[in-house]
Amino acid sequence: MLGKKRKANDGAAAAAAAVAGEPYDDDQRPPCPRIGRQSLDRSVHKAIAALLAIENAARTARQQLQSKAHSIKEIIESTGARVELTGGIDGEVELNVGGRVLGVSRKGLLLEQMRHTYLAHLLLYCVDALPRDEEGRPFLDADPLYIDWLSDEISIAEGKEAQGQEKTIQLDDTQARDPSFAAWHELFMKTTSLDIDVPSEDAEMDEGEGDKDGGKEGEGSVMDKIRRYIEGYDAAMKELDGAAGQLKDFGKTVRPFICAEDGSKHQVKTVTILRKKVSTTEATLSQLGPGNPLYKRFSGEVVQGDEPIRQTSCEHFMRVVDFARRLRFENRPGSVVRHPTARDMDQLKVDVEMFGLKMEDVQRPLSPILNTDETREVVAMTDVPNPTPKLLYSGDFGTMVDKVGDASGLLFLVNHDDTHRFGAFLQGQLKPPDPTQTNEYKLPLCLISISGAYSRPTKVPIPEARQWVSVAGRDGWMRASITAGNVDSRGKLHLGRGYLWLAFARPGPADDLRSMHHWVKKVDLPQGYLGTINSSSDGTLAASNTFTAKEIEIWHVTGGAATTA
Repeated sequence: MLGKKRKANDGAAAAAAAVAGEPYDDDQRPPCPRIGRQSLDRSVHKAIAALLAIENAARTARQQLQSKAHSIKEIIESTGARVELTGGIDGEVELNVGGRVLGVSRKGLLLEQMRHTYLAHLLLYCVDALPRDEEGRPFLDADPLYIDWLSDEISIAEGKEAQGQEKTIQLDDTQARDPSFAAWHELFMKTTSLDIDVPSEDAEMDEGEGDKDGGKEGEGSVMDKIRRYIEGYDAAMKELDGAAGQLKDFGKTVRPFICAEDGSKHQVKTVTILRKKVSTTEATLSQLGPGNPLYKRFSGEVVQGDEPIRQTSCEHFMRVVDFARRLRFENRPGSVVRHPTARDMDQLKVDVEMFGLKMEDVQRPLSPILNTDETREVVAMTDVPNPTPKLLYSGDFGTMVDKVGDASGLLFLVNHDDTHRFGAFLQGQLKPPDPTQTNEYKLPLCLISISGAYSRPTKVPIPEARQWVSVAGRDGWMRASITAGNVDSRGKLHLGRGYLWLAFARPGPADDLRSMHHWVKKVDLPQGYLGTINSSSDGTLAASNTFTAKEIEIWHVTGGAATTA
């Protein structure tokens, strides 16, 4: 009889191990406690099975933790960074910045206002990965004037702290209007939640908090402890996930300093102007093409065709080089690379254009839907001063409502079939109603033809009477939709009193926001329209009235303070 009961007990433990996907080793497990009454022993067996499952889950979690730690270490090393500080915490980081040899205080980089910046992490963890100049010094392809100023500011702040005072490192109004200072300040002073680990002989890593009370609490608290441990584990894993994301963002930002776009090592190029060295990388120059005068100047040539490359001041030459440098580094969608400035703007313009660049701001394409020139023209049609676009959405309707939120100033971009591309700009917000309702409200808006309907990007004003938007609730597709008044059709969003329907179908609505219906009265189309006119004398900015677009994006366009050229 006892043999049967023990067999039953062992069977419960073995079954629990099998459920958890773990082998059962009878010699390594304590005997299963037994009460002797079968109905109660079943409860004991269930508790044992739960404990074994917890043990097995803990082993799996440890394996997952090991894998995550390994992947995070790979992220760090993929940027060329070290896992420990390079060069300790004393002295200076000596480097060549754009042709000028500078030093940056290591202790200054560890100040509270600096230790979380990209510059501190770059110079303290990644300096060995930077390319080298002809003297073997780490080379940083950035504006030397800005880094020289920042290094001095760091040293002053370090001195202030030693005196028990504070100094905040920030640009003054003149520097904030200087495109070079403003751009590099934004990049290098960007912050991360990652900290810098200062080595200490006393530092030891604990294996964990463990059971600090020595198990003195009653049995009723055991499961509370397990729950707390699980919460602690979840919190630690979230911290690691956050760190991995921060490391990826940091790596993406600093990678252009470390290597060329194809992953090859940088070649440092130097020109001497009036006994002053100006340096950059082959990657910065090659984006302009080998025929570009600036590229040729760094290759030793001083002639472009029959016209000589005239000698410039070192200040203007540095401005030209930094403009090219910023064109390479600033590639965020929709970002604007400001043209350089100097005391003599007329002469600077001549010098910039002599080296094959245009003295104008360059706006990066918002997305594959637009090229550079189209981006500039389309964003200008929003009439937002000093616009800064930010991508909010590309996905289904529910996602769109969540991601767009309460943003005001929404630019819709639609790619019908690559040939026909168009958009719409709303000067206000999308205002979803209760989940099963619809909401119609007045809102200033316009349509924009990008290609297909016109020979160039063209703004299509909408009559005030049609400046209305209708939005359906985010839940229950068949319970919340907008219904057309003259046909059996429905959608989830329409702009301009029906000029543009999204998530449209007959009877509908569609699950896909890209399913659209679009038309414009002929009288509302500006001159130069190249599209078709249907039997109702209506046109369209797409290739047809009803279609499924290849792509749709929604951008938030915000304005900023004016800058002085």
